[in-house]
Amino acid sequence: MSNWEEKKIQDFAEVKGGKRLPAGKEFSLTPTKHPYLRVTDMVNGSIDTSNLQYVDEEIEKVIRNYRISADDLYITIAGTIGSVGNIPELLHNALLTENAAKITNIDKSIIDKNYLQYYLSSEETKSQINKEIGIGGGVPKLALYRILNLVVQYPPLTYQRKIAQILSTVDRVIDGTQRAIEKYQTLKEGLMQDLFSRGIDVSTGKLRPPRQVAPELYQKTELGWIPKDYSFVRLEDLTLKIIDGTHHTPKYTESGIPFLRVTDVQTKDINFDKLKFVSLEEHQILTKRCNPEKGDLLLSKNGTIGIPKVVDWDWEFSIFVSLALIKPNHRLINVEYLLYFLKSELIKNQIIRQAKQGTVTNLHLEEIREFKIAQPPSIQEQNNIVEKLNNLEKQIESEQKSFQKLKTLKQALMQDLLTGKVSVEAAEAMVSPKGA
Repeated sequence: MSNWEEKKIQDFAEVKGGKRLPAGKEFSLTPTKHPYLRVTDMVNGSIDTSNLQYVDEEIEKVIRNYRISADDLYITIAGTIGSVGNIPELLHNALLTENAAKITNIDKSIIDKNYLQYYLSSEETKSQINKEIGIGGGVPKLALYRILNLVVQYPPLTYQRKIAQILSTVDRVIDGTQRAIEKYQTLKEGLMQDLFSRGIDVSTGKLRPPRQVAPELYQKTELGWIPKDYSFVRLEDLTLKIIDGTHHTPKYTESGIPFLRVTDVQTKDINFDKLKFVSLEEHQILTKRCNPEKGDLLLSKNGTIGIPKVVDWDWEFSIFVSLALIKPNHRLINVEYLLYFLKSELIKNQIIRQAKQGTVTNLHLEEIREFKIAQPPSIQEQNNIVEKLNNLEKQIESEQKSFQKLKTLKQALMQDLLTGKVSVEAAEAMVSPKGA
């Protein structure tokens, strides 16, 4: 780092604030020529244009001096503090919220704007900002003069540009992977809707023709149109038992038998770091009433409700009242088919209809037992449906793993490149197609 320098932002740029709407004024109900950028729009180093707000001519005249250009960087100073990003050309000279500032008039002979964005997004700068907002009381806010005093380390301009180019290359791959995940998730939602309303013809291995083409193949139910040979049944009719876990908080132990709560089943994998345990003796008492086994299904019924999880492990465990235990009749239903069905909009809509008012925070066992299920006539058809959804799920999981690896790579590259620990040449090799 012998050829690196450091300066405060005030040595090569200015920092200016945005402006709130005049008292009593509101955003325009329709788009105008005057977009107004809020902190909620400032996402992933750019601007999310999906929910932009606009102001009318009258308001624009009052706050027109508080614009941000495509040559500036934004930095959020209230709410979400310290997010930094670029302004796309299509939003050049947009109006800026008072909860963000702009870094403007950047001296291009000293610092590359894109390099500066990455540096200000680094852990080094976050550490500086956290120290600054820790000074004083009240609601945390990053004062403009504190931004001016942030220290930036930088190499010669040529290297700055190369560093920014390397990191932007990784960003583009991350964005592409994120879009792939979103595409597959949308495909999955559409496929689930088709599979649960049309099913798969076992003789062809394909979806049945749409109802508009072959109306004789369908029947109308509370769930909508489903294949005529499907059974329209209650969840209870497909199970041997539906019960919830213990209604009293057990005595926890340092080790022993795992005791699962609703918070333990909200992700694909159980978080063993936060797992509770009970003694073998208490577990044996609890499982006399509620005995979960491999091949059963758990469903969250309190707090974050309606999350299903197949028990695909062999180890013993007990559950709390916040989880329902569903023991499928495996002669009638494939547990994975049931898993996907319980994840579908068909069940979510039933839960919403059961809501007396506001947000549903509890599901009662009787309500779970009364869930309406479209049951394909054969296990083979259920298996075929599961296979199609599993294949798409594997694609999503593969992209999600790639996404996490890329984010980890970017974080490591930022740490190394922005401190001079790794040369540009070495980093370029890491992100090249052969090295990626």
